[in-house]
Amino acid sequence: MRMCLRDICNRILYDKRFSAFHYPVTDEDAPNYRSIIQNPMDIATMLQHVDSGQYITCSAFLQDVDLIVTNAKVYNGDDYNGARIVSRGHELRDAVHGMLSQMDPALVTYCDKIADQGGPVQVPDDLGGSIFPSTPVVQLGTTRTSARLRNVQPDVNLDQSYEALKRQKKNTDATHVSSSSGR
Repeated sequence: MRMCLRDICNRILYDKRFSAFHYPVTDEDAPNYRSIIQNPMDIATMLQHVDSGQYITCSAFLQDVDLIVTNAKVYNGDDYNGARIVSRGHELRDAVHGMLSQMDPALVTYCDKIADQGGPVQVPDDLGGSIFPSTPVVQLGTTRTSARLRNVQPDVNLDQSYEALKRQKKNTDATHVSSSSGR
């Protein structure tokens, strides 16, 4: 979940349409903002929350996106210039919903189940566990799984050495070059 949400935040941060929401609002940008808005939110702050594990579910993430839109409405009111910012806020919400809709539904359900049970279990670092000890990163055998990629499994044999993988790639590249140069 964290990888997906980090990806969404980074995509939004690179999108110039949403630059008004990228970083905390300063008094230079918006006079009296802090006196009007009691709970400010921005994408950079959300990214910090993602990295610190504060979002267990998509709905918690969406609550902060909604907070950005609500703050834009409250601060800008019916002002003509402010209406553009409010409109961008709604566009931001729609973009985030679109990105979240591409997530694996099984991952969303799994994270909701964890949240319903009280959140992730912290395993002490000296045990070598992750915060999701029951979720295997490596299956017994040969392939590595990624919860954020839907229906895509990389073809990796973990029993092979790095050198063997490099040799295999060189042989594949050499075969491709010789077959394409023969045309």
